[in-house]
Amino acid sequence: MAGNSGEDECAVSERHELFLREIESIDEYWGPTFRTIYDSEEHSKFLEKLSARITSHDRDIEKMCNHHHHGFIDSIHDLLTVREQAAKLRTEVTRVDQEVQESLQKVVQEAQELVKARQVSSNICEAIETLSACLPVLRTHAKLLTQIQEKRYYAALKTLEQLEHTYLPRVARFKFTEEMRESIPKMRGDIKHASMCEIKDFLEEVRRMSPRIGQVAMKHSYITDTNLMLDIKQVLMLFACTLQSYGYPVTCIHELLLEIKDHYNEVLMSTWLQLFREIFEDDNYHPIKVSDLGEYNNITVVFPYHDPALEAQPFPKQFPFSLMVPKVYREVKNFASACLDFSHDLPINESTKEDMVRRSTNLLLTRTLSGCLASLIKKPGLGLLQLIQITINTLHLEEANSLLESYVARLVGKSSSKSSSVVVLGSLGTKAPLALGNLQAKAMFKDIRGEAEEQIYAALLRKLDEFLELANYDWMLLEPYGHSSSFVADLIAFLNSTFSSFTNLPVRVAGTACMSACQHIARSLMALPLADSVKQLSLPALDQLSLDVLQCEQFAAGEPVPGLEEGALVMCFADLRQLLDLFLSEDWSVYFNEYGRSDAKFLRVSPATAAILVEKLLEGEKRGVFSRLKRSDKKKLLETVLKQLRQISQAQHA
Repeated sequence: MAGNSGEDECAVSERHELFLREIESIDEYWGPTFRTIYDSEEHSKFLEKLSARITSHDRDIEKMCNHHHHGFIDSIHDLLTVREQAAKLRTEVTRVDQEVQESLQKVVQEAQELVKARQVSSNICEAIETLSACLPVLRTHAKLLTQIQEKRYYAALKTLEQLEHTYLPRVARFKFTEEMRESIPKMRGDIKHASMCEIKDFLEEVRRMSPRIGQVAMKHSYITDTNLMLDIKQVLMLFACTLQSYGYPVTCIHELLLEIKDHYNEVLMSTWLQLFREIFEDDNYHPIKVSDLGEYNNITVVFPYHDPALEAQPFPKQFPFSLMVPKVYREVKNFASACLDFSHDLPINESTKEDMVRRSTNLLLTRTLSGCLASLIKKPGLGLLQLIQITINTLHLEEANSLLESYVARLVGKSSSKSSSVVVLGSLGTKAPLALGNLQAKAMFKDIRGEAEEQIYAALLRKLDEFLELANYDWMLLEPYGHSSSFVADLIAFLNSTFSSFTNLPVRVAGTACMSACQHIARSLMALPLADSVKQLSLPALDQLSLDVLQCEQFAAGEPVPGLEEGALVMCFADLRQLLDLFLSEDWSVYFNEYGRSDAKFLRVSPATAAILVEKLLEGEKRGVFSRLKRSDKKKLLETVLKQLRQISQAQHA
């Protein structure tokens, strides 16, 4: 029974446990569970079981609360701390935001000022470009007004044409050019009217003075109007024919005609002297550029230049010479024709006529043109590139000598079978066929070119001196900069640009100029540390000079012009290089041991020159350019070296 009672209690306990689980698992619908409990009449025991379960849960809740209480308190404390820090952070953020706003206002203000400054700068650049484009127009217009005022109407018409067709189209977008374009027809009409009035006045004066002029002409023949002289010649020729028809001797009249012819040629010389001066004054001394075949043919019609390489190039292309060449060539031909105008009806044979024209043309070339060219190349302010272009021009004018010889021969009626019927001047180095006439222009142009070449060399050296004067070495430098000086970079850039323009010059001229430039640079750089104004030196300063010399040697090694012997330009810097290497390497034992030998490493170093630099290094040592530990040893070494150098120098002069 007892055993059955125990089993019943276990079953009841399990059943009550099951009921509790159902209650715990179900939130609302407990009715069936409670009915079952009451129906079984075990509700009192179930209440005990429920109370025990509630007590157990209370203990669990209490344990849980006790377990999490300190964490909760800490969390509350942390939360309060975070709130305080959050308030501080909010205050700091507000302050930072205010500062940022103030900074942004300054930045915005400065940005606005920067925008305004950039706009001003842009406007200035645009204004400069506009003025640069307009200046040629204004200068040409001023030149035109000056020529009109000076009554140089022919030159004024040429300038007006240049203004209308060359300069005004470049600035057509500007309103002031409209007024210029509209005024051109009126100006052209005014020039025409003024010139016609001057001609009429002149003709009226000639008519009024013609009797007196005739008397003077018969006595002295001092007339400067070539047309009048041609009229006088014609009258004298008719008079001689009339006298001769009556059997009177006319030898004196013929001699008078020859005297008038000589004076006529002198007047022509004076006229062409002015023409040459105007050509040289108006030339820009830049190669002629042509943009199409029409412009190309306009040049070759005047000056028959032929170069297959140039013809094969696409447009735009440029001739090697400037406008001076075709203009001078044309005017020389015009002079020969003008000379023949007087000799045309004279009672002399064709050979004598040719000789007269040739001698007059020779005088024009060797005296008038030569004098103008000589004055041109000595003109103050003439740039290096202009001198180079003038030299190139003389080369092509010299080549044109054979063309002029052929022209003179054909002009007086010589048969062209003895010379080429078509004479075309080729590129430099080719020879055009020779004609019967023998003009002396080649020798003249060679002489002028020789003077021009000397001017080129002198101008090149002057330009180099401008760069070298910018050298500003700190001779007590404590450490080299590690790169070449700025004036050396500018100097080499100038040399590269200059020698690229020597392309059309003879190789000899380019080579001589380049060799002279390198020698001058080497001498100038050598003279810098040796100058009396330099009292003290440091080795780092010589090291910096060595870096600059290295840049010059690299330029020379690049062979900027063809035709020179390999390494010839680098040898220009050999003296300076050996001197710097000796001081920087301090290899004095080798220098003294090998001194006097033809294969010495420092063969080009002069003891006297080295002694000067050693003295300046000793002066620099007094200022402490060497470290204290090495100062004594360095000073002793330099003093010993200086003593030996002086002994060698004294032995040389003994």
